[in-house]
Amino acid sequence: LFLLSKEFEATLKMYLIKANSKNKLSSLPQGKTPDKWKLVGMVDCAKNNGIITDYAVFHFLRQERNNRAHGSMPSIEERRILMSSVQYIAGMYIDYVKLLDDLYQAL
Repeated sequence: LFLLSKEFEATLKMYLIKANSKNKLSSLPQGKTPDKWKLVGMVDCAKNNGIITDYAVFHFLRQERNNRAHGSMPSIEERRILMSSVQYIAGMYIDYVKLLDDLYQAL
């Protein structure tokens, strides 16, 4: 899941950079350059520019990514719960990476 979450973040950033270079965005994430953009800002940017319609899912994926990247190691019980929904969460990451990549290719 961590690798999928990193791919989600990288694909979102790649799309936003290209969309911005083609003047397709009305607003950008905070940060002077893309290397300073944070995931929360990129998710908000995608929502504010109408790129996504289901903000709750993007927010959930962002939280999951942050939990894996910055949180403490989950307990055994938390891992059991996570594993019971791993296919669903992985599917969401894959679906949104595919969507963002398709949008990127269409620019």
